Amino acid sequence: MTDIYDLSDNCRDVWHKINPDNDNEPTEKALSEIRETIKAHYELIAKALAEGRQVRLDDCGTFTLKLRKGREVQNFQTGERYEIPDFLEVEFNAAPHLEGIIGNLLKPPVPEVK
Repeated sequence: MTDIYDLSDNCRDVWHKINPDNDNEPTEKALSEIRETIKAHYELIAKALAEGRQVRLDDCGTFTLKLRKGREVQNFQTGERYEIPDFLEVEFNAAPHLEGIIGNLLKPPVPEVK
């Protein structure tokens, strides 16, 4: 991958998605409100995960926390060995609906045959 789709891109795309008939560009205020909404959304997901809850979003997928066991690793440049402690990792499993959308977007177009 060479390009990054960031929160600013996402906010602009959300604005255009919810305002399909508006030919104007979004105002900074509108983009700021969308940004705060998206950030609040993920903060609430993080809070629920921290409470030990699984977060399931309809047609999107499920977020869970998974405990990863610590292990000993080695710095290959210095040879020094050290321990990485157990840690929690956020896992996301996409719902079939989301996987279908992605799959359809990745399919090559059918050539026109006449």
